[in-house]
Amino acid sequence: MHLTLYRDHCWHHLSACEECFADFLRNGEIPARGCLSNVIDDGAPELVVKVLSGDHVGTLVITERNRDRIIHEGWTKFVRLTPRRTGPNARAKSESSENDEPHPSA
Repeated sequence: MHLTLYRDHCWHHLSACEECFADFLRNGEIPARGCLSNVIDDGAPELVVKVLSGDHVGTLVITERNRDRIIHEGWTKFVRLTPRRTGPNARAKSESSENDEPHPSA
């Protein structure tokens, strides 16, 4: 499954965002806050989340191996947001959390 997390569509503090996202991972119900959208169920076992926050973008890949850690430690430890590139030929470069370890703090 693929979906997009729009941090700017929700006015809640980041810790509330992480808890809301953890609830989504626990029960599979997309919250009615408008922050999760563009859901594509491709039948794949992993969940690929594109995170958009202000002028930054990142990708979070959730598997059975890292799901519980992301629920308990928060999604922000597992995705590195990088500046979005703009322009007709720009491609946003984002780092993925395909490994099961949190990204080190910058």
